[in-house]
Amino acid sequence: MVVDSAVSRPRTKKPASAPSQKGAPGQKKVAAAPSPDIDFSALESTQGLAAALTAAAAELCAATEDGRFCLPLDRNLRLWVAIKTMMEAASGAVPDFVRGNLTQLANRVTAFTAAVGRDFSPERVVQLAEIDLKIAQGLIESTLSQLIRDRAYYIWLDTGCPEGRDQEHWSAAEQEIRGLMNP
Repeated sequence: MVVDSAVSRPRTKKPASAPSQKGAPGQKKVAAAPSPDIDFSALESTQGLAAALTAAAAELCAATEDGRFCLPLDRNLRLWVAIKTMMEAASGAVPDFVRGNLTQLANRVTAFTAAVGRDFSPERVVQLAEIDLKIAQGLIESTLSQLIRDRAYYIWLDTGCPEGRDQEHWSAAEQEIRGLMNP
């Protein structure tokens, strides 16, 4: 017998090839596939973080469909621990203000993930998926805002650094960046 640390409940260890089976009443199904390692290099950028969080949310949502919650909860917990570890590191492409926010969020989300494992319900798994998606969306918007800011600066330089046209430059940059994203 193995203790699943994400949900603090004992579960039977099954070989990877064995299909999941419904256990005793009140017991959750256990996914048979082994959990892959987290790619730390993907977590070094806001885009990589957003992609990892979106994938985790999708996996949690899929778990509500098929009833296999242990593995997605464990992966989500390990992802957030990895995010916290990466954000506490001294280097990386993620801006400092995002690092600080993600470190605080990681503390909250890991606690919430552990609580979902202890006081389990499909609705709480959906809440966890929504948290992951909202944070991913915030990361994407932060990246988009930075792209627009950088482009507006170069438009300002290209037009001879005129005073008082910052809104015009911002609007032009926003239109250009959004046009590239939605051809």
